[in-house]
Amino acid sequence: MNGKRILSLIEAVRQTDDGPLRGPATVDEINQYQERTGIRLPPDVQEWLMISNGPIAGPCLFCGISDSLHTFDKEYEVCPKWRERGWIPILNDGCGNFWVVASQGEFGAGYPVVFINSVEDDDVPCYLAASSLGHFLEFVLEDEILLAEGNRQHDRYWPFEREKVLAKDPEVLKFHGVPLPWEA
Repeated sequence: MNGKRILSLIEAVRQTDDGPLRGPATVDEINQYQERTGIRLPPDVQEWLMISNGPIAGPCLFCGISDSLHTFDKEYEVCPKWRERGWIPILNDGCGNFWVVASQGEFGAGYPVVFINSVEDDDVPCYLAASSLGHFLEFVLEDEILLAEGNRQHDRYWPFEREKVLAKDPEVLKFHGVPLPWEA
């Protein structure tokens, strides 16, 4: 994950919205969370939390481990199966849909991000959104910047334009058991 790039994208999104930017979690806070909950956070989730612990960036309601409107624990109360499956809620779209990191390898080696349409079924992913949290964050934040600039359709391709997504994130093809966005 390119932490400097992610932070610059958050700041660009925040220029159009003044929601709170949560400070980063410390290594001690992350370790205490893992010890308290028994949930092992993948390295990229830990890195993300050390960039920002649940920021609000535009309409994006990111989850964190503490002092956040949406914490992992609060989301696990709503969807306890996610905790059992090792799914880590990363982003709430404000309409009840989520993107979660699958941390148990059920879709292949790695920690992909999958989209959950909770209106349909909060236990079944609709599609695989990115091969890693770093790719996901870049996609969603770049998309929010384009939207804020008034590009409602022009240049917005994520997640449904196969060739453009694969140019930036070819690793999505290595996962199995969940459709890709252009297949869903």
